[in-house]
Amino acid sequence: MCVRESRSLSLVQSVSHEFLDARQSIVTIVVVSRLVYRKGIDLLIDVIPEICKRHANVEFLIGGDGPMRIALEEMREKHQLHDRVELLGNVHNKEVRNVRRPIDHGERLSRCPSC
Repeated sequence: MCVRESRSLSLVQSVSHEFLDARQSIVTIVVVSRLVYRKGIDLLIDVIPEICKRHANVEFLIGGDGPMRIALEEMREKHQLHDRVELLGNVHNKEVRNVRRPIDHGERLSRCPSC
């Protein structure tokens, strides 16, 4: 298993599957980040289809822009996740609070602590 697969697997496992399975309502996972490699967006692209496959009640709300947006759009198209993965585009700092409305789960993705 390569490092990337290992990190993707640990991210999938970090989402509490008991929590997701027990919920009757929609669970929204919100990510607000620059869409760049060093923020771990490639890992997010790897895990979204797996989480959606395992949990029919999970949706993603992704705010941000950057060079990996195209890869996110391609993943959404490939796995037919248009109704479960919403891409907001650039979100200004003062708008982040509105995007992060009451959420069920949040992850901080980054390849380094200070990124």
